[in-house]
Amino acid sequence: MLFKSMSLIMKRKLGWIAAGAVMAMSIVPTGTVHAAQFPEKPVRIVVPFTAGGFTDILARRLAEQMSGTLGQPVIVENKAGASGIIGGNYVAKAPADGYTILLETPDTVVTGPMLMEGVQYKPSDLRQLSLLVQQPLVLVVSGKSQYKSLDDVMKAAKANPGALTYASWGNGSSAQIASSILTKSAGVNMTHVPYKGVANALTDLLGERVDMLYVGMLSTVDYLNDGRLRPIAINRSERAPMLPQVPTLAEAGFAIYPIGLWYAMGVPADTPTDVVNKLSEAARKAVEAPEIKKWLTGMGMDVPALDPAATEAFMKSEIENWGPAIRSSGASGN
Repeated sequence: MLFKSMSLIMKRKLGWIAAGAVMAMSIVPTGTVHAAQFPEKPVRIVVPFTAGGFTDILARRLAEQMSGTLGQPVIVENKAGASGIIGGNYVAKAPADGYTILLETPDTVVTGPMLMEGVQYKPSDLRQLSLLVQQPLVLVVSGKSQYKSLDDVMKAAKANPGALTYASWGNGSSAQIASSILTKSAGVNMTHVPYKGVANALTDLLGERVDMLYVGMLSTVDYLNDGRLRPIAINRSERAPMLPQVPTLAEAGFAIYPIGLWYAMGVPADTPTDVVNKLSEAARKAVEAPEIKKWLTGMGMDVPALDPAATEAFMKSEIENWGPAIRSSGASGN
């Protein structure tokens, strides 16, 4: 009888052990299985600006490369408005499964959350995949403009307070902040004209409906090459190799803030690490593809292609840099 009871107890214990082993087998490999299977459907890159600008073009070229690496279509979707905040809101609230990526700029991750109303996320609500591209801001006027230099613009602005205009791709954008810093330091009053995206701002600048625009160099290369735009200053400490004839702000007697344009990719903060690493690898591989890297570096751009940890550190430093710039500019997101 005792032997039979002991046998029954042992059977129960073995049953519990077996059940525990089955549970462990079902739980432990979950992340590994997810990483191995991801992605199982198309991935979206959300561009928070209108189609036709450089951000959109970059996203589409990277998407094509990433599709090959991931083995699934990578689709670009434009969600423009509020200097990138609409797209940022959308991605920050999306499922944290790796299928929705935000193509980030300073406006969506740094300046927007500092300045704009209606921002439903913090920078920490996005987990970084990679810092992909960096470029300086260049100040341009129409190739048909009467203004041949930054000094010409500032003299005209002083003589006609509020009459001259500068464009940006939205309230609270890096273009507005950089322009506000410049006009404030020059002691001039120019009128800000915000647009819904770089492409729209460039269209009106080319048509001389606005006087000047701070913009990333990549958005202007074709226009600069054919003379439709005239560069009058660049926001960096040294002249750009691609625009050696264009003076820096320092040469013109203005302070240079450590701000520029960059493009990165991020996903919702709770996205699993294995998925983040897989997407990061695909993004970095895409931007470092020979044809893409040649295209970017040929226009004087830097291609850092940082890993997630280095990109997180970069974002932290950007927040520290842009804060004083925003306070100095007096710019408003409203």
